[in-house]
Amino acid sequence: MKQAGEVVTVGPEIRDYESLEGLKIRPHTTLRDLDTDGVDLFVIPGGNPDKVADDEDLKRVLRELDAKNKAIAAICAGPAVIARSGILEGRRFNSSVVAERKAEFAGAIHEDKDVVEDGNIVTALRNAYADLALCLGRKMGIFADAAEYEQAVRVHREFKRS
Repeated sequence: MKQAGEVVTVGPEIRDYESLEGLKIRPHTTLRDLDTDGVDLFVIPGGNPDKVADDEDLKRVLRELDAKNKAIAAICAGPAVIARSGILEGRRFNSSVVAERKAEFAGAIHEDKDVVEDGNIVTALRNAYADLALCLGRKMGIFADAAEYEQAVRVHREFKRS
């Protein structure tokens, strides 16, 4: 994605965050200061959604992006964040936490697929990160043509086999 445009990280505040795997990141900007007009794709990672899902600035950003038909993606438990913002109702999705969070997904349409695309919203299971990346790459137009996309798919398939 970085080859096709700027990647900007966003958080509730500017400070260091650390993933369960030890990846450290400091956001470029805050949710409060994010200009949603300049966003083409907003990606919500997995992890515990309870830490951010009730953040009012995040809910506002997601609703604004959805109203502007901007791409929103989430993986693993991330779709619960979309659900809590109120924009998943009536839409197709998948998540790795559907069984334990049924109430949060009430009104949404669960599909048992690795990656589910419903308009501007794309959701994926925890182990479907490469498939999600390919889907988002296609959606964002980063492949020059169908042949380049198919080459990326072949590389992904060979990687999965090894």
